[in-house]
Amino acid sequence: MGPELAESSLALVAAITARRAQILARLAEGFTEREIAGELGLSLAGVRSHVSWLREAIGLDSGRELGRWWRSYRETWLDGLARLAGLQN
Repeated sequence: MGPELAESSLALVAAITARRAQILARLAEGFTEREIAGELGLSLAGVRSHVSWLREAIGLDSGRELGRWWRSYRETWLDGLARLAGLQN
């Protein structure tokens, strides 16, 4: 994506909360859902709910695919957050 994020991309940026970003980061590091739950102090069901939401929103089939996607998308997400913050000022 170029410097101009599409409106749909900004919607995805806004929907990836800090908690979802923490989960994505751990998936990218190869953590299992159970390990993520233990590390973040969440229930396994809670982690699975976030992962399911993310898979559906992004259109991927597995946590592994989410991890790979996050490694390539993280910088775009951070840029999008900065842009959204600028729009709110």
